[in-house]
Amino acid sequence: MKLYIEIDLKSSLGIEYIASKLVDFSIFSNIWMYDLKRTEKLSHGLIDQSAIVFAKNHEDTLVTLIFFESTSKCFKLGNILLSGGIGLPIETYNAIALEFFNDLKSWNKDSKFRIFASNSNPDLSEIISAKIPRKAFELFLNNHPLSHHPSDIARLDSFICSVARYAKKSIDVNALGLYLAEQKGWTENQIKWLIDRMEIGLAIISAYQNRL
Repeated sequence: MKLYIEIDLKSSLGIEYIASKLVDFSIFSNIWMYDLKRTEKLSHGLIDQSAIVFAKNHEDTLVTLIFFESTSKCFKLGNILLSGGIGLPIETYNAIALEFFNDLKSWNKDSKFRIFASNSNPDLSEIISAKIPRKAFELFLNNHPLSHHPSDIARLDSFICSVARYAKKSIDVNALGLYLAEQKGWTENQIKWLIDRMEIGLAIISAYQNRL
């Protein structure tokens, strides 16, 4: 299973501090270039959001890494593109993302500036990190998950309720879908059925909680 690597750049001091650290990194590095012109152009086109663009030469071609402000204290990698806005194969994308992550992390000595990268090949414990929801999902999978029998639907709904109650971060449904396809042999329609029920259930629970 291969997913696109996600990179988060975080600081309790805010995005301006993160941006200053990235500029310092580009001065230190002879590989990664802070593209001020593209950064300003992209940021001016956004509403209430900042962006940062890095560039590097890759196999005689210029590639750009685009980071978008996801919160007031975090930049998230949005895309890696070839010149002209052309996308990359996932293997090349991940190799460049991981190279940037490793170089930036090796350079960084500031505890107030933190760098995170996701696993491109996560197992179920990473996809569903909260223990109680994961055990509920495993119980659902280990019985007859596609029977649509009331008992199996009840086990799925129990998992959904446990996610709403115990999960501290949202579940990447794309990663979950790939896991079910590659590890369990589920079809696209079967995966869609589960994810639709999961997302609708969580939305209903959230709406109900917001009324309390």
